[in-house]
Amino acid sequence: QDNLFDDEEAEPIPGDSHSVRQLFLHEQLRPCNDEPFWMEFLDNGVRNELINNRVLNGEKGLWVVIVKPGYEEHSVFRIYKHLANSRFSPQFQVHSVFGLASSPGRIFFEADSRDTVHDICQGLPNVFPSKIFAISVDPSSILNVPNTYRPMLGSWVRLRKGVFKGDIAVVTKTSPSLLIDVKVVPWVVYEP
Repeated sequence: QDNLFDDEEAEPIPGDSHSVRQLFLHEQLRPCNDEPFWMEFLDNGVRNELINNRVLNGEKGLWVVIVKPGYEEHSVFRIYKHLANSRFSPQFQVHSVFGLASSPGRIFFEADSRDTVHDICQGLPNVFPSKIFAISVDPSSILNVPNTYRPMLGSWVRLRKGVFKGDIAVVTKTSPSLLIDVKVVPWVVYEP
């Protein structure tokens, strides 16, 4: 019976985390020949040990790559699929690749060099390998999501929409539903 969809070509829907997870699960549960699987598993273990030794020597870095917004999970999935391929050169292995919902349009690599990240991203759709930046701050701070701003009684705000766009106002009343009452400070036109 002819199938309309080839399982080998299945790809997740961009922005849909459920389809990404389902495809990962499908990849993991696919039957395979045990001998090549275990040989590749051992080779990956040796490669990971070499990477971990380099990491212990302080040779790793955190890199950010710009991707098309909405394609973060899809891009990470394609990169992991690319790295899991046994035909891919073992010298281009990375410690981790991840994307954050709080950082749209960016994926993060924990890798040895910029060239490694560039070579991995080369040719992937919706990934811009020319826009790779090193992150010099503490890598754990990237995982911290900042608190959203909640105006408090008596605080000053700048209005962004409407007739008073750009004007400053003071908060006079707040509510749990994030609706606030403000008093707008009028513009004073001074002409001598």
